[in-house]
Amino acid sequence: MDHSLTVEIDTSKPHPARMYDRYLGGKDNYPVDEAMGRCMLALDPTEPCSAARVTAFRGTAVHRAGPATAWRDA
Repeated sequence: MDHSLTVEIDTSKPHPARMYDRYLGGKDNYPVDEAMGRCMLALDPTEPCSAARVTAFRGTAVHRAGPATAWRDA
């Protein structure tokens, strides 16, 4: 029985996760994501700042919630 997974990435359409990566200065995106990112920046130049704030908030939330929600070994 073959348990391998085949995942197809559609690089012909922009994807929110790859655009988010682009806003944060990442390299895991494609030209279509770059083009849509430029269109989004034309509509809202603060979009990359919003992505950075979300990332910072998530880190703070995880840090603060971590001790209270940590898994405990039984």
